[in-house]
Amino acid sequence: MGRFWGRSRPYNWAAWLVSGPKPPKGKQLERWHLHNLQQREHVEQLAQWLAEAAAATWGAHAHTTVRSTWVDARPLAAFGPAGAKTHCELGDLLIAVKTVRSSMHQTGRTVAMLFQAKCSDALQELDADAASTTSGTPTCKQRNLYEVHVGPFEVEGSKGVPLCASNQYTLVSPMKPCARYLLIPRTQLKGPSWWRKSIPYQTLWPDSRSATRGTTVHMADGLLRMAGLGRTALGSRVGGADDWTRLVRDLIAHAKRARTRGSHHGRVDAHIDARGSAPSSALGHVRAGVRRVFQLVFAPLQERFGLFHLLHMVPPGPVQAGRDEEPQRFFIVEITVSDDEIGEPGLAVD
Repeated sequence: MGRFWGRSRPYNWAAWLVSGPKPPKGKQLERWHLHNLQQREHVEQLAQWLAEAAAATWGAHAHTTVRSTWVDARPLAAFGPAGAKTHCELGDLLIAVKTVRSSMHQTGRTVAMLFQAKCSDALQELDADAASTTSGTPTCKQRNLYEVHVGPFEVEGSKGVPLCASNQYTLVSPMKPCARYLLIPRTQLKGPSWWRKSIPYQTLWPDSRSATRGTTVHMADGLLRMAGLGRTALGSRVGGADDWTRLVRDLIAHAKRARTRGSHHGRVDAHIDARGSAPSSALGHVRAGVRRVFQLVFAPLQERFGLFHLLHMVPPGPVQAGRDEEPQRFFIVEITVSDDEIGEPGLAVD
């Protein structure tokens, strides 16, 4: 992540508190949180976070666009033997990140990941009942698809309509390179807020099918890795003739078709520029140290106590509830990070 220490990361307790542990009657907690994370203040905070991280890492100007889209047209997967297929959600959220370094003559590199949101009583693990392999619950079916299934599976759009004419896909098994569980805590858990794993919205890949714990990466750090700004890479490459690339493009096309056909939908665009800073003088190092102290001391206070105006952070805005069909909602976030000017937001997947 280079010299980036920046402002308080997105997807923190302040964002969690905007949604809260009690969604309106008839709405699912995980999609209630996902819906609120797509509000403009959170999308703009994410764009600012990524732009500042890229500028600090590259030592050059950085430009970030984020396009967040949702549609009431949830894709469903069908897998298993003919006549006894298992049906479950394919995922709640698809994120595609494109990184372009014009100074290095790169045309762009795009990676994507599917996320299945799961409510949990802990920050870093699934609930205990998620360990079952035969219970037949939605979580059991989804874990069997992500972690066990081998071979092709089919994807349907809304109302049983195939995602596309050729709607069979064969992905790597298990789907670790291209899928994660996004953990949404039911209550605000206590702990030292400067410890990175004490904040909500951790992404998880379990150690085994029967395990509820595993490798966790915070959502904001995961997006840095997807953009090539972290210590290790994350996400599966998009751009070849493989089924993963076809699935990502088909899901984005599916969302566009759902919008044109009148499905309830929404979209937020954000475009942020950030100036690179590479401190080479003694004064530069002092400034970098002050930023580090701010990140370690004051930013956690902001997350814990909500000191938004004092620390010039994005305040929580009013929540717009949406309609009762929210359990059908599917979210797509397209991000482009570049060291050159970007025109149209949200062109992560061409």
